[in-house]
Amino acid sequence: HPANAPYAMLTRLPFQRPKRVTMRLGIIKKPAIRKKRRSSLSSRFWAEALGESAGIKMAQYQLVSVNEDVDFDRVAFPCIVKPSREGSSFGVSYVESKNDLQKALDDAFKFDDRVLIEEYIKGIEVGISILDTKEGRILSDVDQVNVSGDFFDFQEKYHPHNTETLDKSTFPEPVLDQVKEIASKIFDVLYCDQFARLDFFITDKHEIFFNEVNTIPGFTSNSRYPQMMDRVGVPFTDLITKLVEDIL
Repeated sequence: HPANAPYAMLTRLPFQRPKRVTMRLGIIKKPAIRKKRRSSLSSRFWAEALGESAGIKMAQYQLVSVNEDVDFDRVAFPCIVKPSREGSSFGVSYVESKNDLQKALDDAFKFDDRVLIEEYIKGIEVGISILDTKEGRILSDVDQVNVSGDFFDFQEKYHPHNTETLDKSTFPEPVLDQVKEIASKIFDVLYCDQFARLDFFITDKHEIFFNEVNTIPGFTSNSRYPQMMDRVGVPFTDLITKLVEDIL
């Protein structure tokens, strides 16, 4: 690749989020994949707020900056506590009772100064990857994450023992078509640029809840996003080439 090829997609370190890298690359006039991305996507809260305003179904939540902000009357257990601006399941906790809430908040505040407390959605996690190119939009199949525990935590995400990821979800096709339609809508509502992976929960009644958008998904040849694209006819090398050529 040319010397001015994008760098940001290679950076996924905690606290050194890719948006900050792309801003610095912009200062020295180096192109970077996703440098146009709106700042709202660096925060789960803003992604959820924008999605909510567009009528997207999602878990109830509250955003807190200090412990005193917590409205305990609104917290139903079990719930999920997580940093507002962190990825890879860092600092995410499944909380079963009020007694466990403080520890979960303390863990989340280690990664961010804003924390989300979310309603726990009992359902199966599914995901879809989107790639926007000059030739048009490409959507992957909807995959499915079968987790033996209560949620897909860091340990199971990167050192899976009891997690099974299916290349294609087993939900009925009409439900999967809805996921694709909603995902494409969210991609546009959030002004996503070039690529993203969107995650949802589907309940046993086939209700679809938006979970989050991953604007910098893993990008090795073995990562989930490239594999999803490969299965719809965009192999890894072609994927990288498209991303680079579309911003040059």
